[in-house]
Amino acid sequence: MLKKVEAKKLTTIRKAQPKIPVIGVFSPCDPRIDADSRRRSQNIIAMVANIISGKVVLPDKTAVPVVYSDVLIDSEKQADIVAQQFRKAGVDILVCAPDTWAPRRRGKH
Repeated sequence: MLKKVEAKKLTTIRKAQPKIPVIGVFSPCDPRIDADSRRRSQNIIAMVANIISGKVVLPDKTAVPVVYSDVLIDSEKQADIVAQQFRKAGVDILVCAPDTWAPRRRGKH
């Protein structure tokens, strides 16, 4: 039998403090690609993060922080790692930066 656990009441706050959002850049990966292609994917992640950094600002012109992970997501294991990295960094916004090997949708748009 499971032990009963009580819900926890949150403390009252008088004024909300807005959280500054954090952008996290990552890339999916195909585990079949070679080492050079994997390095290229990691470089693309860093380039995208650096391009975005300083360009996205809040209404008061404060730059939104940008972080990235060079862990390429080619399975659930890597997805869990990146998710944990992003949670620790406070990431709220995800940017996916796939390499050119990523499948493209064909047909009418």
